[in-house]
This record gives sequence, C-alpha cells and structure tokens, in this order.
Amino acid sequence: MKLRWLCALLLLLPVAGGAESMRSMEPIGGTESDQSELAALSVPREDVEAFVRDLAEAWNIGGLEQLLAEDFPDRNRLIGDLADLPADARLRVLSIGPIRTLENRWLDDGLESLVLVRVRAQVEIEGEAGLERRDTTQELVVRFVRRFTE
Repeated sequence: MKLRWLCALLLLLPVAGGAESMRSMEPIGGTESDQSELAALSVPREDVEAFVRDLAEAWNIGGLEQLLAEDFPDRNRLIGDLADLPADARLRVLSIGPIRTLENRWLDDGLESLVLVRVRAQVEIEGEAGLERRDTTQELVVRFVRRFTE
C-alpha cells in the first residue's frame, strides 16, 4: 500500500470546474484579444518537459520538498513517506504526454500559468525478489510563474 502511495507521488490535483449552462457566457474581465494574448504566452512544452525531468531528479536525490508548493495536498505526509523509501529507489520518466494550459493569470510583475501535464513514470525499488518496477500515469498540475522585467 505504501508503494502504491509513492507511485502516486504527485497526486492528481483537483481542478475546479464549473457546471456548464445552456446560456452563452462571456468571460469577465477580458476581451477576446486579451484571451488570445494570454494563449500566445502559454508555457512552452520544452519548459514543462524540463520541469518534469527536474521533478524526477529531485525525487531521486531527496530534494522533492523544494519543488512542492506549500499548499500541496498532504505535502508533509508525502515528504515523510519519501524519507522512508530505500536509498536506491528511483523514479524514471517514461513519457510526457499532452500538455494543456488550464489558466493564465496576470500578476503585477508577470504571469502565472497553471498547466496540466500527463506523465507516465516508473518507480524502481530493489527488493528481496530483485528489481521491482511499478508503472504509473499521473496528471500533474504545475504552477509556472514568469516575472517580466522592464
């Protein structure tokens, strides 16, 4: 059970969604050109892929804590469980699937983007019966904050 929890290391974060109505609704606080401008500022796929690989490397060296947001669900429990893993446990990224920007939000000095990415990974642990591999597919919600300077 503990290994299953660890395989699901980056739990699917709940994405709040509203019920759709029959009426057409315009977004509040933005015009269509504002929305297309934000879409043009989407986080590049290369940046998302680099972050996912950095995340796996941080998991492997025990530094995942630094990448998790303070408001990450069950953050302390996850960090504690990771500390109990054998030192030779490894997380390998097998593939990075679709990436979708869920939300872009202007900040005073930049842009915050919430990005959904599907990751197929494998946890490898050397056990009594040899190398044990567990595949997992996770949908991660990643917050990117880009600061703009003048």
